[in-house]
Amino acid sequence: MGSLFVANWEDRQTYRKDRGAPPWIKVYRNLFTNKKWAKLSDAEKGQLVSIWILAADDWGRVENDPAFVRRVCMLDEEPDLNKFIELGFLLCECQPNVNQMSAKCQPNDAPETETETETEKRQKRITLEELSVSHISDWLKKNRDSGKYVDIDEDVLLDKFRNWCLSKNKTYKDYVSAYKNSFHWDNPPKRKTSSYNDKLIEEQREAMRNGTL
Repeated sequence: MGSLFVANWEDRQTYRKDRGAPPWIKVYRNLFTNKKWAKLSDAEKGQLVSIWILAADDWGRVENDPAFVRRVCMLDEEPDLNKFIELGFLLCECQPNVNQMSAKCQPNDAPETETETETEKRQKRITLEELSVSHISDWLKKNRDSGKYVDIDEDVLLDKFRNWCLSKNKTYKDYVSAYKNSFHWDNPPKRKTSSYNDKLIEEQREAMRNGTL
């Protein structure tokens, strides 16, 4: 029956391959703003999450066999895999835009790297639904190391930015850059704790004690 692949698995699941099967998977909160997710019944949402967990055993790949998936995931009924394919949650083997190609589709795999630069992520034309804090992690750390944005809650700001785009029907060619610009909005959401700022202060105190500041 062939194989199916979870769409965008490598973008959303960052556990390193050399560590074996991950003990966890990431489920992003922005699913609640995904119109395709809203088309699923409660049972289908549970089935899809179960399929994601199953796919983690083989880097995003699952068998295109509803009976097998039902048995392994201990589901009440066979999942409608075709519906998940139609909505874009699962991709068929050798289908365009499959991130996890099988050996038959991609005989010469490129060398694996542990991380991607933000430029590489942006070049993939990240959609609003795919946008996550990880896409600005390097940029945000660099700014915070220089004392900027230390009190801004990037997760809450991302939700605010996404909701604003949806309510205003705003679209961008580069959502990563647009998300960065939102840090300059009036009254951006603040962090509930100042742990990052406290860490900087403690590092400064330590430097003073050591006579390096």
